[in-house]
Amino acid sequence: MAILYAYMTSNLNFIINTISRNGIFLTYDRIRECVKENFMYSYIKGIIADLYSDHIVIDNHGIGYEVHVSNPYNFKKGDDATVYIYQQVKEDDITLFGFKKKRRKELFQKLILVKGIGCKTAIGILATGEIDAIIDAIEGKNIAYLKKIPGIGPKAAQHHS
Repeated sequence: MAILYAYMTSNLNFIINTISRNGIFLTYDRIRECVKENFMYSYIKGIIADLYSDHIVIDNHGIGYEVHVSNPYNFKKGDDATVYIYQQVKEDDITLFGFKKKRRKELFQKLILVKGIGCKTAIGILATGEIDAIIDAIEGKNIAYLKKIPGIGPKAAQHHS
């Protein structure tokens, strides 16, 4: 039985070490099943250092975190902020997604559970409107509304509703 050690280096790259009694090396997919990857950060408090078209940089004690957000212009450069974080870990990338409100993060986490909806599509969904309008469209099975969202086709719209 393999014992898995996963630790994070200062540059946020995962180094995976496996030790096995019988010499079996775990595949990346198996490691992802073993490691709960999205619970490293709950939120980051800091100063908004920079705004870009698809992300912000939040400075927390001299470390600048690049955080992808649905609308960076909801933040103001130089302001103190709390950004609720979802961390996506892929084989070749670690990405932080951020939300001004915890409720938006929770909806994001529900959206990415839908087959065909990834993190970038989910953040795009949140950029299209107010959270209550999005929830109403999903609960009301408003497929026409959902299909207008970039990245949502007929199949994904039906999965939402």
